[in-house]
Amino acid sequence: MIAWWDSLTTLECIFAYAAIPSTVLLLVQTLLLMTGMVGQHDSDVDMDSDTSGLGDSSGVEGVDLDGDGVPDSHESHSVHDAGLRIITVRGLVAFFAVGGWTGLVMSRGETAALLSSFGAVLAGMVAMVVMAVLLRLALRLQSDGSMDLRNAVGATGTVYLTVPPGRNAKGKVSVFIQSQLRELDAVTDHESAIKSGAAIQVVDVINGNTLVVAGLTKAVTYIAT
Repeated sequence: MIAWWDSLTTLECIFAYAAIPSTVLLLVQTLLLMTGMVGQHDSDVDMDSDTSGLGDSSGVEGVDLDGDGVPDSHESHSVHDAGLRIITVRGLVAFFAVGGWTGLVMSRGETAALLSSFGAVLAGMVAMVVMAVLLRLALRLQSDGSMDLRNAVGATGTVYLTVPPGRNAKGKVSVFIQSQLRELDAVTDHESAIKSGAAIQVVDVINGNTLVVAGLTKAVTYIAT
């Protein structure tokens, strides 16, 4: 092992420094995920913004699959359901693990340094996308298909992401439905936006997956449905 390490060039050492610890960390994360030990207290930090969200993760409670430190328990924490949350800690770990080994193998095969570096970056980016897709599929597999949003009509809750006025765009609200607190897409018929933290009541469901809410003037008392 020592002889092998001593035979590495400076560039190959850089690839190895990136690949080896990242691979160990990726294996540990995968093992924890498979055994259900990764939950809402996961220490990973999401490095992405809400505008690149994970997508439809409806109905999953208390499981942090994408490594953002927040349980992927609802339809999404993002505004755009069709996106993928790519730049997460797990995604970066996959980037360095796969990219590092790719660069090391290419460099050991006497590939030019520039080409090896390019190959490492490309492989790492592909690994990040694959990781995001796999996590999204895992969320869908764990989704609760029995949830019926019609049961939310009449329930009260609070605004998680500001609900724009006049059904111009969707916001997010936290509402108890079927004895579980969920964050769901919501619109309102109000002429003014309902700000984050405001109390709301669900008055209707449209398109099968979007709540119509009305603002309340008093503090919310959750009504489980």
